[in-house]
Amino acid sequence: MRISEGQVAVVTGAGSGIGRALVGALAERGVHVVAADIDPSALAEVQAAVPTPIEIEAVDVSKLDQMTALAQRVQDGHGAVDLLFNNAGVIAPRAVCWEQEEKDWRWLSEVNYFGVMNGVRAFVPHMVERRHGHVVNTSSVTGIAVVGLGISTYAASKNAVVGLTEWLRSDLDFVAPEVRTTVFCPGPVDTRIREADRNRPSEYRTTRTDVTEVDRTYGNPLPSISADEAVRALIAGVEADVLYLPVGPGVGDVARERAHRVLADLSRADALVAAARAATESSR
Repeated sequence: MRISEGQVAVVTGAGSGIGRALVGALAERGVHVVAADIDPSALAEVQAAVPTPIEIEAVDVSKLDQMTALAQRVQDGHGAVDLLFNNAGVIAPRAVCWEQEEKDWRWLSEVNYFGVMNGVRAFVPHMVERRHGHVVNTSSVTGIAVVGLGISTYAASKNAVVGLTEWLRSDLDFVAPEVRTTVFCPGPVDTRIREADRNRPSEYRTTRTDVTEVDRTYGNPLPSISADEAVRALIAGVEADVLYLPVGPGVGDVARERAHRVLADLSRADALVAAARAATESSR
């Protein structure tokens, strides 16, 4: 799908990082952008920084009713949405998975996974009706590879986004193949995601900080890129109709390592199942 002037795009998590860079890049192409974020002040800064007019919407993506209302407002105002970027995301302090607090698991699931699902539920029916549109769900390298330490809460939610997007693509291929999908899986990007606690709801507050033993002993294994670089690759991937879009130095390599492990264990499993079947038959 060619991204061009006059189209309508909705971007969640637009107040900072990838979302903010994406708003600017789309606006430069003449796309009418609806920028959504939970932080109104961040949205105001984005609106002031973009040289062309954009709409801003203060929305909590974890709330289906708010996303549904947003979809209706955009539908009423513009008639359609061509591009949906389910980009909002948060991260929790590092810890090995059995020491992660329940509030962290629930908060990251609510934003990173349910936020994407709510976007799909709110906007995709209109796209299906028009038989047109492209949905981009932001996952992470941790959604397609095991890399890093102490981010199980984040990685689990991002794996869920990959699975959701795969099944969304399958369902759309059956119902409305003209509507396309991409799961965006960047490696480390220079953003404010480590400051995500600034928007953490009170019911998910914890007493932990991000200065943990895991943080002190672990260094990021992959180099980071700028948000602008990530967005350039994202736009190219959408226009090329790529389903899986890993972006960043070394991201493809660690994803391939995971795939090789899966393939190797599939072969081992085939042999084990065959041996078990043979043993069962010989015992009859």
